[in-house]
Amino acid sequence: MKFGQRVCATLLLVAFCVAASRLSHAQLLVANNGDTPGLPQAWNVDPDSGNASPLWGTAAGIEVWGMAYDPNGQAIYATSGSQLFAGGTSETPTPLGVVYDGAGNALTMPGLAWANGGLYGVRGVDDEAIFVIDVDTLVATPVLDFPELEYDFGGLAFNPNDGLFYGTSDSLAAEGVGLYSLDVFGDGSITQVTAYPAGEFDIDGLAIGNNVAYLIEDDTGNTIYPFDLANGVYLTSLPNPFVAGEVFSAGAFITASTVDCDFNGDSVCDCQDVDALVAAIVAGTNSAEFDLNGDGFVDLADQDQWLADAGAQNLASGSGYLLGDANLDGDVNGADFLVWNANKFSDIPAWCSADFNADGTVDGADFLIWNANKFTSADFHAVPEPDGLWLLPLLLLAWRRVSDSDDGRPQIFAN
Repeated sequence: MKFGQRVCATLLLVAFCVAASRLSHAQLLVANNGDTPGLPQAWNVDPDSGNASPLWGTAAGIEVWGMAYDPNGQAIYATSGSQLFAGGTSETPTPLGVVYDGAGNALTMPGLAWANGGLYGVRGVDDEAIFVIDVDTLVATPVLDFPELEYDFGGLAFNPNDGLFYGTSDSLAAEGVGLYSLDVFGDGSITQVTAYPAGEFDIDGLAIGNNVAYLIEDDTGNTIYPFDLANGVYLTSLPNPFVAGEVFSAGAFITASTVDCDFNGDSVCDCQDVDALVAAIVAGTNSAEFDLNGDGFVDLADQDQWLADAGAQNLASGSGYLLGDANLDGDVNGADFLVWNANKFSDIPAWCSADFNADGTVDGADFLIWNANKFTSADFHAVPEPDGLWLLPLLLLAWRRVSDSDDGRPQIFAN
């Protein structure tokens, strides 16, 4: 497909949620330009099992032609025509401005890649080349020119295993359609690595991870084609989660450097992370970022998984955090009750504010969870009961009876 045709199309390529993935576990994002209201537009595909979880729906509404991921800054860069966008790993990219050449001409970039600490883009028509893009000035400088009409690169990716760029070319000239390597940092050679699989002539999506190139067609069925770059063979095709065949497709690959429970990428599993998870459970969006058990849903099972993962990272015993441990110190004790008491009857979707059942409200049900686990420890040391029974008056004051409030929610009355 020639790039000029792309101008008339809509492609949503969404930001990748990386921080929720398992240690060294790969995430493959695939997307096409479907715009049916209420349906997903992008998915997170497990490259091992082929299982897919929806990321964003069509309501996200951003036209993105290319995407790259900066693993150091954990940032997403995306293009929509000549517009460059940037954002974190769990948010929609926001515009930085227009990409220009040195003469001030706007440049559209259908493909992006991140390599050796820099952002690169590719053009397949007019000024056909790979460019390095200064993300501060937005000036694009060509680093590898190639003959006009000889190639039509749409997908672009960088392989850190061999230091080469790769591109999917739909041009019928020269060697024909297929996957090509581009030695941008070496001798500038462009070499066909493999032809497309039989019957394929238009593949726009490309992602590379763990020395495997994923060629992503825009149709349904087993149309994600992993190609083993080391051995030069196609592997078993993966099911494409697209709900219908469209005109365009795209892909990106990220291997996480954080553990399951670290959603914000600060290498610590703490209240910020579990509170974000509880908020996601309450929101009911089923975002793949928080789907720790990979079942396609974000619910209490993922909260249980977070408590297990975070406890394994933080506690000396390696045991999971217990239900009712609001301050995540490993013990369920009076300090956690005081957290509940300070927030009771409030709509606060946050574990560390004592919403232990992730229903968006701190109420009697959360007290019962604390009460069932009180004076226990995940670190296997004895948790002494409160000296002088200082907690008893508070408990008596707080716990008069559990009944239904006017809105039907269980509530504890203090009177």
